[in-house]
Order: sequence, then structure tokens, then C-alpha cells
Amino acid sequence: MAASSSWASSRNPTGVKTFFTVRDATVEEVQAVASRSLEIIDIEHVSDRNSTALFSATLTDSSFIGTLLDHGAVPETFLVDDLPARVVARLPANADIRTFVEVLQRRFPGIELRSRRQRERAVTTGNFDVALTETLTNRQRETLETAYYSGFFDSPRKSTGEEVGRSLGISQPTFQHHLRAAERKLLSQLLESSV
Repeated sequence: MAASSSWASSRNPTGVKTFFTVRDATVEEVQAVASRSLEIIDIEHVSDRNSTALFSATLTDSSFIGTLLDHGAVPETFLVDDLPARVVARLPANADIRTFVEVLQRRFPGIELRSRRQRERAVTTGNFDVALTETLTNRQRETLETAYYSGFFDSPRKSTGEEVGRSLGISQPTFQHHLRAAERKLLSQLLESSV
């Protein structure tokens, strides 16, 4: 089984909400592995695209992904073709890499840093992370992220509002309500900050 790409994670009151894609495994195999994990609170199959399955999961705060987030890292790829697994995580430019690796090694013995790369990132105006956390409610952010990772905004659309709503446990009109509120708030932040 190979889990990779499309990782996005954020904290919510029930734990760490994450989206990820899995290829070369059935939905049932992924759910069986998840049911044996002590770090996964719940998991939901969201959609399928191009021979990959998109999942949404809530993880415990003490999970590996939760630990990465606690120390400022953003997971980008988690590849489990063979053991040992490989993880690619993005850290802020001012991060102390040595301390970060030492913290991970104490918490998860056996982890080793295989490589390190420094990339220049484009400068953006405004702080979208602040807009996401301070402007949107948890439900609006979850709705927006699920819609995005489900391919709702793709052209052609890969998921309908009804499908995304169902994966969130809400009706299609409620999904649309939360999505429109989130879009309105983010556009307001973006457009008013550029004036």
C-alpha cells in the first residue's frame, strides 16, 4: 500500500483533521489498517480520482502527524511502499532542524533524517493561515478543505456538493451554506487587504 501526496492537516477540537490519498490499496484495506491504529479516531473515504482514493481522517493529538504540526512542520508526503516509510515535511525557514529531529527521535525511536533541502518560497501578501484560523469557524474551514481536496473546485468537478456534504455528515444545502460563508469571509479578507 502506498499513501502519498495531497496531505493537508489542521487541528480541530476533536484532534488533527487530515486529508490524504492512497494508491495501490482498496478502500477496505485502508479502513482495516485504520481500525487497528491507536492514532486514528475515525476515517472516511471521500472520493476516488485517477486510481487514487481520497480519505479524511481525524487523528489523536499525540499521533505522528500531530507531533509534526506541534513543532511547526507541515507533512507533504508520507510514502509507505516498503518499510521503512518515508516522510517529506516542510518546516519554516527559521526552524532549528537538529532540535526538530531530536524531538522526533525521542518520541518515535528509529526515525532518521535522510536529506534536507532548502527551497525559496514565493512571498504572498497577507497571512492566509491567520485568515483560516481566526476568520472561519471550524465547520467552515473543514467544509472548505473537504471541498478542495475532494475536487469540488476542479474543472470538470470530481465531487458534487451532495457527495462532499455526505462525507461531512451534512446535507447538500448545509454544505453549500458553510462553503459560501467560508468563501465570502476569505474573499473579504483578500479583497479588503489589497485596497
